[in-house]
Amino acid sequence: MANRVKTQEMLDMTCAMWDDPLVYHYQNLETLPGGVSSIFLFGPSSREDVLGFKWRPYGVHFLRKAGFRGVIVVPEPRNNDWSFKSTFPVPIVSWERERLLDVTMAVGWVPRHPTQLPGRVTNTELGFLGGMAYANPERFKGRLVWGYPPDAWKVKSEHHWIADIAGVQPFDDLEKMCLHVTANIPF
Repeated sequence: MANRVKTQEMLDMTCAMWDDPLVYHYQNLETLPGGVSSIFLFGPSSREDVLGFKWRPYGVHFLRKAGFRGVIVVPEPRNNDWSFKSTFPVPIVSWERERLLDVTMAVGWVPRHPTQLPGRVTNTELGFLGGMAYANPERFKGRLVWGYPPDAWKVKSEHHWIADIAGVQPFDDLEKMCLHVTANIPF
């Protein structure tokens, strides 16, 4: 169990993420604005919105702290409110695909955990993006940034295909990865 200070820090970062008008969640149905840098934070989401397994608030915090001022797409519901699913006008995977392929950079963090962060969809996204980077490195290799913490569960296969085959080396620290992204994102 996280201590009170760490829990409050996570709550504060989560609220800041939800309050940021340039962080797009599932409830944002509009297309991404043109002429603005954008990032899609792909990776596993906590199955039960367990605070200790949420990583995207840290990602948004680190990107903003490093100076990124563009749009950040977070494939989670704003305020953990899943009630939108019953009236969502398109399948969630379509919403994700459209934005993932439209952003300036796809940034993946894979803190895989067997029960809370299994990453089924992440496997597909990472494989698809890694395949694009392998097939057309000039166009897609620079658009994919990814990583995983040293204690991530079952990432050997992803490392093999994305790092060894596609040549996109992973980061092992989320903050360093976000600093790299901010320093290297076009416009």
